[in-house]
Amino acid sequence: MFRWHAHHDVDLLREVVAVRPKSANDWNTIAANLQNAWGEEETQRSPIKGRSCKEHFDVLLAHHKAGNASALKKSGTEEQYGELQQLLDDASAYITDMQNKKTAPKARKQLQEELDRNNAKQFRDDAMVATREKNSRARDSDEETTGPYRLAISPLGQTTL
Repeated sequence: MFRWHAHHDVDLLREVVAVRPKSANDWNTIAANLQNAWGEEETQRSPIKGRSCKEHFDVLLAHHKAGNASALKKSGTEEQYGELQQLLDDASAYITDMQNKKTAPKARKQLQEELDRNNAKQFRDDAMVATREKNSRARDSDEETTGPYRLAISPLGQTTL
């Protein structure tokens, strides 16, 4: 298993900011870039994988968001720590933007569905009111034309009151 050190963290974050990974293939690209940059002596015992890079990045980002500076300092220099903080800020902003881009269409779609439901309900309510008024007017006009008596037609075709 590869052991991450402070200088590895900085290199990883530089790659994340440069590549801006969106998929597993992007993380594999980052791993290959790091392995090429570090050479075989550092990664000889266990090669770096994209998943390892993503998981370590997630841990760094979680510490950064929690404000856990002691976990991020490790044994790195103050200069490395400052660069690490800046890179984490950049990466965090990128991740937030990616999440917002994913959720914005969903929110827009949910809002549109809610508006459509409300419009449909209003349309149904208006139709029901219009139907009630129409039926009420029809009943009133029937009473006015026939009066209290109604005409009935018998089966033999005779009209009775």
